[in-house]
Amino acid sequence: MPRADRGGSRIGCRESRPKKPPSKAGGVVREVVRLRRMATRQAVKKALAAKKASAKQQAAAKDTATPAPKVPPPWTTRGARLRKQQQRALTRGLSPKELAARITATGRVGAVHLLSWEPIHGPGDYAAIARAFRDLAGMAFPLQRISDRIDLDSGHASLEVTLDGVRHVLDAGVRGSDVDDGVLVRLATLLEERSQRSRGNRRCFFVDPSTCKKAETYLLMCATFDDMFAINAATGAAFIKVTEL
Repeated sequence: MPRADRGGSRIGCRESRPKKPPSKAGGVVREVVRLRRMATRQAVKKALAAKKASAKQQAAAKDTATPAPKVPPPWTTRGARLRKQQQRALTRGLSPKELAARITATGRVGAVHLLSWEPIHGPGDYAAIARAFRDLAGMAFPLQRISDRIDLDSGHASLEVTLDGVRHVLDAGVRGSDVDDGVLVRLATLLEERSQRSRGNRRCFFVDPSTCKKAETYLLMCATFDDMFAINAATGAAFIKVTEL
């Protein structure tokens, strides 16, 4: 039994205290914390899902993407051929005058003559071509007494030139206003024969018949073989010997 002290109070008994009802403010705080945790979990799940989807898209794109072609180095045979093709494509977009300026800018030749595919319209036209050849070669091709006869009705023409005291008559056919390539070949042959008899660097007449094909224009120049190869490499032109036409 509980014992009483002198004052009459009981020792060893606990008084029962009534429980306090839960605070409304504490419940609100707990709810806010719960909602924040839930939102954080959802955000993390969304981020992980987006990351996985992005990784799948990148993997699919890598599988379906066409691999970029490997460009061979320019010092290899394939690389040099590819570079030449690219340069030719760019050169074909130039006008004859632009290409001629690009050629003379190399410093390899002093001038380039533009010859239309259809330059023959009457007397004097073949003589003009011969003078152009003479001017391109300079002292290496000193043509004199240049004259021509062109009969459009009969379809016959001839060019007469004097080289080193020897008279040469070059016959040509007349086909509308087209130039007879045989006359160009004969003029180029005269220079080559003269170069073989003289000392020094051998110069020839070269023609580019294909680069300015759309403009129907020949490009003519007089140069050494080294200059011709250097010009073709630097400008994308396609010069060949006139005697190869």
